[in-house]
Amino acid sequence: MGFGNLRAIMHQGVEQYLHALMKIRNEDGETEIASKLLDDIERRRIDRPSAARLLEIIFESIAENYSEYVDYNSTTTHSDHGEKLYMLLDMLRVQVEYDRICWRLKPVYWVHDSMIRANCDGAALLWERAVARRSVDAADEHIRQYQRLSDKYGMWLPSVHERLQERFVRPLQVDRMCGLVLKAVRQKQRNEPETAFDALYSQIEIFAKDPMGVGFEMPEWLAALRNEVMATRMEAIEAEISDDERENGRDVFNSQPHFEQAHLTRPQLNKIIEQID
Repeated sequence: MGFGNLRAIMHQGVEQYLHALMKIRNEDGETEIASKLLDDIERRRIDRPSAARLLEIIFESIAENYSEYVDYNSTTTHSDHGEKLYMLLDMLRVQVEYDRICWRLKPVYWVHDSMIRANCDGAALLWERAVARRSVDAADEHIRQYQRLSDKYGMWLPSVHERLQERFVRPLQVDRMCGLVLKAVRQKQRNEPETAFDALYSQIEIFAKDPMGVGFEMPEWLAALRNEVMATRMEAIEAEISDDERENGRDVFNSQPHFEQAHLTRPQLNKIIEQID
């Protein structure tokens, strides 16, 4: 179930993969490749196209949520038994339902981000509270579904639980934190009181108290903050270069190199193409 193996199987086709397994099994006899699925296919309990379709769904689910699979494989004893993979898939189903609602809320998140960029902090805060108030029932229901599955299977997946604990408002909180980066930089440049930096530091401390992620991956909030810092630094560098170029009488970002237009006849064009070939 390595990520590279999953991608290779899906690239060549799951049905072709099953055909290769059956061929190896018939040539080598009873080996480790023998499985209940292959037995069922041979005994016509399930046809190969149906088995391939179901396996493809499973493989795609694992590949698209591989961080959660790593979490399942490293933190639970259930992963020692391949027939219990359905437990992970059930939990992933709850997370996917949550992600589907998040996708529908994308325009809401974009409006909030625009408010932050426009320094409409009061309106952004009211917007965030409204989203939290209207999404509380859906957030609670997803957490209850996860808790029921956790109690039923005796399994706890931190990655899925942390995702559901975002409660649809974590992206808004991350946007608010990232919006403080540019304000902090400008206050520093203007030698103003660094209130934005103090607020940013407080927000970072709140996020850092609860470690998130599988362990080998950077938390999403930290990646978003890093990208915001890099973008802010790049804008500052470009602004400095533009000021220097304008002082010298030219703007390298707006100036375009001039090339004289060449007019070619069809035979000339054909000759050039033949030379290239």
